[in-house]
Amino acid sequence: MMIPASAACFYYIIFFSAGLALLFSLVHLLVRKRRTENLNLSALLFTVGLLLFQVGFLLNGAAFERPWLLSFHCSLLFLAGPLSYHAYALVVRPDGTTHRIHPATFLPVLAALPADILYFFASSEAKIPLLVRIATGDELRSFYWARLVPLAAGILYAGLLGPLAFGCIRAMVRARPSPLLLVNTLYVVLTLTAASSATAGLALGSPDIARAGAAGIGMLFVCSYIVGIRHPRLIQLLIVEAGRSRPCRGPSLPADVDDILRRTNELMNGRRVYRDDSLSLGSLSAMLEITPHALSWVLNNTLGTNFNSFVNRFRVDEAKRLLDESDSMNVLEISFSVGFNSKSAFNEAFRQFAGTSPRNYRKNSRRAV
Repeated sequence: MMIPASAACFYYIIFFSAGLALLFSLVHLLVRKRRTENLNLSALLFTVGLLLFQVGFLLNGAAFERPWLLSFHCSLLFLAGPLSYHAYALVVRPDGTTHRIHPATFLPVLAALPADILYFFASSEAKIPLLVRIATGDELRSFYWARLVPLAAGILYAGLLGPLAFGCIRAMVRARPSPLLLVNTLYVVLTLTAASSATAGLALGSPDIARAGAAGIGMLFVCSYIVGIRHPRLIQLLIVEAGRSRPCRGPSLPADVDDILRRTNELMNGRRVYRDDSLSLGSLSAMLEITPHALSWVLNNTLGTNFNSFVNRFRVDEAKRLLDESDSMNVLEISFSVGFNSKSAFNEAFRQFAGTSPRNYRKNSRRAV
């Protein structure tokens, strides 16, 4: 099958982003202390990676010679919607509530499974004409049921991501939005647009629309990967910001606030829990036996800081002490020992609180001595 030159760039984007998605799905499984968002994101990246490869192979004709490449395509289509929804909702929910993954959102996958089983056991002679018609859009009317699968998947995406996008936009209109909420809302809207284009193209028998939609999904992932390199803790910042911005049902009495501050300082100064690189607003509030909303309210309204800055200040203070006193530890070892999980995050936080880089701080400290 000859590929038009105008379509070649789309295939480069699709296959490159598909490989990158599969690679980073494994990266999230290698996180030392995985959380729900890591597991969900890993499953999403793996699913999207396989889907992009399948759509690319279908539209460029490679699947005509190897029909097994499209195995379980329907189930993957229906799995991507719930995983995308949970990936965004775990970061920011516009109604301010804590998000939990409900198994019921994955029930459509079970409905798509019989179609995949029928395709898997069908002969190649039956598969190839179907794939050719879907890829080219020719004589697809006789295979009307094949249009229903991507159409139903598109409706599922709209049903899950549509209300989430609408809620985020409404929250931004009602109040001054944070930059992080803007980023999350933009990604939800763009994801819904690209996914709807890809499924609509397959349902309508329009390879150009399907190809553009798949390339759009790939570009979204590539852009998020680039942003992740520049800001490696973006996901954590989004989660912290979400917890900070949600309405608090926490303590209202000064005595409660004083007690929370006292116990928080005991954990930070006494037990030095900030050394745990997986410490989060939720885990610290669990140690204090209060809600994350309550802890966020106390930090913001009594100390004038958010959770991320509060913890990083303790980490940087101990790092400064180690840089002054320890000659046996290098900068990277110190950054890990005080709770940072990357050198870039350590350097960024250190500059924020110390006004210089860790290496310059150590150099100037030794000169002073």
